[in-house]
Amino acid sequence: MKYVCIGDIHGRTVWKEIIDNNPNSVFIFMGDYLDPYSEDITDLDAIENFKEIINFKINNPETILLIGNHDAQYLFYPKFEVNNGFSDKYMKVICKLFKENKNLFQFAYQINDYLFTHAGISKNWLKYHRETFDIFGLNPDYSNIAEVINKISDSDELTKVFDNISYLRRGSYPYGSLIWADSRELIDNYIIGLKQIVGHTKYRDFFKSGDFDSYVTFIDVLTEHTKALVIEF
Repeated sequence: MKYVCIGDIHGRTVWKEIIDNNPNSVFIFMGDYLDPYSEDITDLDAIENFKEIINFKINNPETILLIGNHDAQYLFYPKFEVNNGFSDKYMKVICKLFKENKNLFQFAYQINDYLFTHAGISKNWLKYHRETFDIFGLNPDYSNIAEVINKISDSDELTKVFDNISYLRRGSYPYGSLIWADSRELIDNYIIGLKQIVGHTKYRDFFKSGDFDSYVTFIDVLTEHTKALVIEF
């Protein structure tokens, strides 16, 4: 099976071209569907595009929609830190869209030793919250880490664990979470035993840090390319 990983959307419609070019595939969206930064995309454009992504997921239930930092701020409003680009004007409309379709989204997805999250999990952040992960039943080999992450997201530990922003993103925590980690927190601090695919930090092209068995691949490149990462199992 071919899996096609699509980087941060931020209102862009290029995902349609990627899907057209990759028939008979499973699509993994890395999150951050709204809050356009540039390219003459308006908030209303981004909202309409987001509705199309939701409809695509409904019609193609095998599609994975990950939650990014720009999504958590609406989905769990007002519990999460608000990002740059937060739409005060359309906040109620966006929050309603997310909350009506909450069951379509998840924080993590895993295939064997491949882990897909919005920003990635650093060794330090996992260690910082290891007690919580252990309480929720994390296996020593990380074989159920996505399942544990999604269980934590449905618990009272949600904001305590996931809304962590490090100084590298002007936050107050020592380490950024799986929706906030800067690539500088991961390049030399990735988890041994996992192959992580992440978005969040913009790059000109795909960038991989690690070795054959353990690494992080950064794929937030849609500012530069109509390009997605293809993985075949």
